[in-house]
Amino acid sequence: MKRSMASPKKKIAVLGGGFCGCCALAQLKEEGGFELVCFEKMDKPGGTWCYREESMEAVASIMPTTVINHSKELGALSDFPPPKEYNNYMRHHELYQHFTDYVKSKDILKYIQYNSEVMEVRRVKITKKQAGG
Repeated sequence: MKRSMASPKKKIAVLGGGFCGCCALAQLKEEGGFELVCFEKMDKPGGTWCYREESMEAVASIMPTTVINHSKELGALSDFPPPKEYNNYMRHHELYQHFTDYVKSKDILKYIQYNSEVMEVRRVKITKKQAGG
């Protein structure tokens, strides 16, 4: 359901440009009426599924031999199924390619700020007007 464009846009920050963060961005964009930003610690999206040859402290990375432990149909996004030619149990490079195809198709890369580590999040008081009420 789309939000009314007459109401002020609410600012939403998504922490992390991995699979879940990008799915959240896509859904929020589709709903509309939000000012979106995503803070991603690394230099590209993908989170854990983005393979990195170099080891980095406090950064998880998939192994080059990883194969997902569920079928591609079981883990498929309802509006963006994996290509038929991909292995039923996708390898990391297939899953990452499917992920990058998804974020491009949803046009959400423009919301991601790379090399942006979130160090603290805290609640601030806002007025009803600021909250859209």
